[in-house]
Amino acid sequence: MENNNHLNKIKKMNNLIEFLVNLDPFDKDLDEFLSSLLRELMILVPEADCGSVLVYEKNGKVRFVDAVCHDLKALKKLELNEKEFLLPKNEVLLVKDTLELHSKETKRKLASAIKPLKESLVFDLRINGQNVAGMGIDILKEKEKHFSARSIVVTKLFKNLASNAFRIKLLEEELMKTNKKFKLMSDFSPVGIVLVNSNFTFSYVNKMACKMSGYTSDELLKMHFWELIHPDFVEMVKERGIKRLNGAPAIKEYAVKIITKNKEEKWVDLRSKRIELFGQNMLLVSALNVDELKRVQEDMKRIMQRYELALEASQISVFEYDVKNEMIEISREMFTQLGFKNKKFKGPFKEFKKMVHPDDIDKAFASFKSHLKGEMERFQTEYRIRSKDNSWQWISINGKTIERDEKGKPLKIFGIMSNVTEQKETQEKLKRYATYDELTGVYNRRTGLAILKEKMKSSVRSGQPLSICFLDINNLKHVNDSFGHAAGDELINTSVNLILDNIRESDVLCRVGGDEFLLIFPACTIENSEKKWSKIKKAIKDENESTKRPYTIAISHGCAQYDYAYSQDEFIAVADMKMYDEKRKMKSSSKYSDSFR
Repeated sequence: MENNNHLNKIKKMNNLIEFLVNLDPFDKDLDEFLSSLLRELMILVPEADCGSVLVYEKNGKVRFVDAVCHDLKALKKLELNEKEFLLPKNEVLLVKDTLELHSKETKRKLASAIKPLKESLVFDLRINGQNVAGMGIDILKEKEKHFSARSIVVTKLFKNLASNAFRIKLLEEELMKTNKKFKLMSDFSPVGIVLVNSNFTFSYVNKMACKMSGYTSDELLKMHFWELIHPDFVEMVKERGIKRLNGAPAIKEYAVKIITKNKEEKWVDLRSKRIELFGQNMLLVSALNVDELKRVQEDMKRIMQRYELALEASQISVFEYDVKNEMIEISREMFTQLGFKNKKFKGPFKEFKKMVHPDDIDKAFASFKSHLKGEMERFQTEYRIRSKDNSWQWISINGKTIERDEKGKPLKIFGIMSNVTEQKETQEKLKRYATYDELTGVYNRRTGLAILKEKMKSSVRSGQPLSICFLDINNLKHVNDSFGHAAGDELINTSVNLILDNIRESDVLCRVGGDEFLLIFPACTIENSEKKWSKIKKAIKDENESTKRPYTIAISHGCAQYDYAYSQDEFIAVADMKMYDEKRKMKSSSKYSDSFR
């Protein structure tokens, strides 16, 4: 039962991964984000009764953000010093008494707000070598339980996921601060700067744009872009603006006349750049007197570079694919992660495909081809790509058409590429924990019972017989107590290998308990299952005779054939009873007395 509970909690790690992948950094502030991480961890670890999360402030102080079952109000009032609160190592620590980590003064302060604890799992979140937050979950002293080894492993995986998500969160907050800096810079710029949205109305105007046009910011934000343009230039500006917004080639710098609020005509030099903000394509447009162009050119360049720096900080590459000429251009960020310095790719698509793992090519580009045929609005795929050290890393691709010809056929495709190798490895670890027994590598109880259920259904449909064999490794406790747990593990693994070496590929072995296993024999009568067991039994006998151990390997068994009237529990119970009958006989037999010391 306890094993099942752990597996159910581990299964919820998939929900955590989904939560982190779909994280909206603008949806929650930092404290709410940390609180949600703490409560996710409390769900994952079944033993936990309490929990808390804190932030290490830049002033050297510790600030509590959230607490479950502790006195959060009291914790938030505490004056704690960062240096004496930091954990000794950047890993998950199992601590018998959390207060023992701290000074006498800290113990005194915490004692009034934290309940007496039996055990704690604690760790720090680190960004670029800096401790930025801490998290801990606890068991109350009056509770008669301990954190299991599996829960500690799950917490370590959680810490790695949480650290990466927290790094992304801080990056997004820095980008938001950069947006504020951009606004501040543009407000003091001698250049008129505006953001024009897809409806060609203003989404943002700076002070110089207001000064040049004579309108207030509130007035401009209610206006259409064309209302500022002199009638002689409206059609030209419309044509070029639409092309630029859609990503098509167009002249991006030219002089036009505008009409001010006072009906004055002014010559301005317009420059535009297509950008994406909050999922929407926009034009960043600058306007200045032609005579002032050279003086402010460098300032405008720095403003434009802001977005390129944001892209570099996110470590996401962008690509553009020319469908007609089969040429692709990829920015350098992804290649930096692959070990190539300052490298970007620009060349034939077939040359880029040479970097892709040969086993992934057909599957990887299936959705891309479907998108080209118009079968899907956008495409998404993953494949392995060769890094500089010749290892393979997983890349995630998202893209869509941004330019079409007169007949609607794709001309240019734009998208992003990101390295998801670490995420893939974490998912694979979680999948293995949920499917296989950690010690032996055979199926665990949950997976084995699911397979048996399907085999029972198949037997009913096909009329083929189905048999099982319930196994119990004798005297495991004695071996553990007398020779150590390493010897006990060796006994289990040797027994498993002897069984696996003497069954068919179609037969299934799963571990249902510490020393209990279940063998599933599809298309097999009980008579044939007993023959199979005889073969295994002989292999065990040969192993005992050929290898000198301080104990004898002995396994009790009980076989049963599926009766369609059985439930799954009844089916297993029949085999289980036969196994216990044999175990009793073996205990009373002098031949096997050595196996039951």
